[in-house]
Amino acid sequence: MNYRICTPSNIIRNCSPAMRRIYDSASRSAMVLAVFAYLFSGTVAAIDLRVVAPNAVREVVSETAARYERVSGNRTVLTWGGSEAIAKRVADGDVFDIVVNTPQNLEALVKAGKITAGSRVDFTKSGIGVAVRGPTEARCIKRGRTPEGVA
Repeated sequence: MNYRICTPSNIIRNCSPAMRRIYDSASRSAMVLAVFAYLFSGTVAAIDLRVVAPNAVREVVSETAARYERVSGNRTVLTWGGSEAIAKRVADGDVFDIVVNTPQNLEALVKAGKITAGSRVDFTKSGIGVAVRGPTEARCIKRGRTPEGVA
C-alpha cells in the first residue's frame, strides 16, 4: 500500500496540486490566526490565551499558537474536540478567548449570545477526500458501490 503523506517538508515534491492548495490554505489560515492572536495580546497580556479548536486543525492551530507564544511571551492553552462537542461546551458556558469551529456552529453560538457578534472571521474552506488502495476500489467509489469484502 502506497499512500502519500503530505507534510511541510514534502508538500512541493510529492503531493497533488489539490493537496498543495489545501496546505497553502492551511498556511494562510495559520497566518490569520497568528494576526488575530497578536491583536489579542494587548488585551490579555500576561494571561493565558484559551483556544478551542476541532481536531482537524490541530497542526495548524498548534503551529500558530507556538508563533504567538514566541512573539507575545504569553502562553496558549489549547483544547481540542469535535465541532459539535465544541459548540456544546461553549453553549454550556465554557469560556474561551478564541473559538475555531464550523460556520454553522459559530452562527448558532452568536444567536445564543455565547460569542461576540461580528467577530467571526472565515479564513479557509475545507473538503473531505477519499483515498483507495487500488483501481478496483476507485471504480467502485465512482459508481457508488461497495468493493467486495467491505462491509
